[in-house]
Amino acid sequence: MEDQGQTAGTNKHGPGRATTLGIVTLVLLTFAAGVLVGYRMSRPRVLGPAANVDRSPIPQPDETFDQPIPPVVLGGADVPPLAPKTDEPVAWRQAGKHMGMTITVEGKVVNTHNTGKVCFLNFTEDSRSGFYVILFDRVLDSWEKPPQDFFLDRTIRVKGKVYSYKGRPQIRVERTDQILRID
Repeated sequence: MEDQGQTAGTNKHGPGRATTLGIVTLVLLTFAAGVLVGYRMSRPRVLGPAANVDRSPIPQPDETFDQPIPPVVLGGADVPPLAPKTDEPVAWRQAGKHMGMTITVEGKVVNTHNTGKVCFLNFTEDSRSGFYVILFDRVLDSWEKPPQDFFLDRTIRVKGKVYSYKGRPQIRVERTDQILRID
């Protein structure tokens, strides 16, 4: 039978669970308040030329600056390049860096293959790697020789949107004004 003299929140083994939780909560709140007050009371940080460049570009409420923060160059492998100037040709090796952009690519065609419906102009001997141009059937009869002969071993410029097909960059030619043999 329970002792009638016990106070709420206690039992015969000591303080009850509710009392323990209350004490822990009070201690944590007191600690948090002390940390916040101490943080607000600390003197402002002064940032100079030796400041950490990895800091947030947004000034914090307690910061003061004795001089301008030096600019940081943003970039790296994951940052896409800027679009080239209008009609400035891009080397075929760089075409994959301009995925989704409409650019002019220049390079020497070293390998070709015509299926009768499309003609592939490759810029590497290995026709399964690197950038390539694909000519569709509506333009295949547009030159004095078949395109696989007309463009082979020649430097060309081709303008169009760079697509990726099976991990390879390509430009699709559907109009003859997209491609020009320059030598």
